[in-house]
Amino acid sequence: MHGLDRGERPEILIKPNLRRAYRRGFGNGRLLKTYFTLVLFLMLGFALLVVPGLVMVVWYMFALPATVLEQYTGRAALKRSRELGRGFYWRNVGIVLVDWLVVIGVLLVAVIVLVLLELLTLAGNFPLLEGLLGVALAIAVLGPLTSIPLILLYYDMRARKEGYGAAQLVEDLKI
Repeated sequence: MHGLDRGERPEILIKPNLRRAYRRGFGNGRLLKTYFTLVLFLMLGFALLVVPGLVMVVWYMFALPATVLEQYTGRAALKRSRELGRGFYWRNVGIVLVDWLVVIGVLLVAVIVLVLLELLTLAGNFPLLEGLLGVALAIAVLGPLTSIPLILLYYDMRARKEGYGAAQLVEDLKI
């Protein structure tokens, strides 16, 4: 069994930094290639009607995490995503739907707060600037709320199917 004994901590030899993270994610264009391959497949699926598109969304939900975290590219990342999700599709869809309900709830609260602030301050002098700030705030809040649960679900699938543990995670994140 992979993992650490209770109370034992892995020795982390590398400190996270932004340059290393971008190099890992965007190195050699892997992420962009996988992204465009994914978009092409999803467009094809939705062109065939809605149901095939939704099936492909479920199959390929782990393609981008597999690209960044395991260095898969293009169709190999799509295949890896499908392997990880197999047997857990309904569970994964349920978790992602709950996540999106939370995101939509946060977005609604943010919109209500911004509208109330606008009404209370009567500061309609810079509507474009306020709109851009609202979009930037929404991206800053909603980005992590959509990606973090997906990454945790990805690691959960690896732990369930491959016995993936904390010690292996530390090893994998070394570059």
